[in-house]
Amino acid sequence: MPKDCFKFKQFQIKQEICAMKVGTDAVLLGAWANVATAKNILDIGTGTGVIALMLAQKSTARVVGIDISAEAIAQATENVAECTWKNRIEIKHIDALTYAKTEHLSFDVIVSNPPYHTEQVLCPDKLRDIARHTESLPFSHLLQAVSLLLSSQGAFYTILPYWAETKFIDLATKEGLHLFHRVTIYGKEGKPAKRVLLAFSKEEKTSLLSDELFLRNADGTDTTAYKELTSPYYLHF
Repeated sequence: MPKDCFKFKQFQIKQEICAMKVGTDAVLLGAWANVATAKNILDIGTGTGVIALMLAQKSTARVVGIDISAEAIAQATENVAECTWKNRIEIKHIDALTYAKTEHLSFDVIVSNPPYHTEQVLCPDKLRDIARHTESLPFSHLLQAVSLLLSSQGAFYTILPYWAETKFIDLATKEGLHLFHRVTIYGKEGKPAKRVLLAFSKEEKTSLLSDELFLRNADGTDTTAYKELTSPYYLHF
């Protein structure tokens, strides 16, 4: 998927200077998050700004994207400036906890495609390290920020590797965030789960909605469910 410019149906993402390129995780999260009634949306770790633009496309909300990488901020700012919804999107160079402690506005939707790699040996690319490894945004810091910034009726959406789910849910519960919807992502039927989409709120729900999504059929073609989820964005469907 990575290339210098990724074209969606209603916008394009330039990514030549951003460490983390547009990937399936970001597109899944942006397509899945429910922002139908949102007025204020926060994208933590916005990177190229792809999720912020996806959410702006399907809502009338004000969208704020934050990131600690100067390169990501420059790239996201460029992408926002060229999109239809630029007057509703703001990009800020700040870390999540600092923003949470200084921002007085609460958000009814928060999204994050967080770094999740925890290897002791980091890759040679310093910028890519920052984007991919939890040292730059530990789960605990992310969830503290979400707890401070999320409105009482709001929802927090994220995507994680399947193996990180239990730890993340435990940490979220300690911050007063309760899981109400999860979608287990499989690359192909018969293969192990790869990712999980999670939705949290400050309200405890009476039941947990749990779904599955398969991305590819046995022959390698995209599943109907995957096409339907991402069809508002992808050009090739």
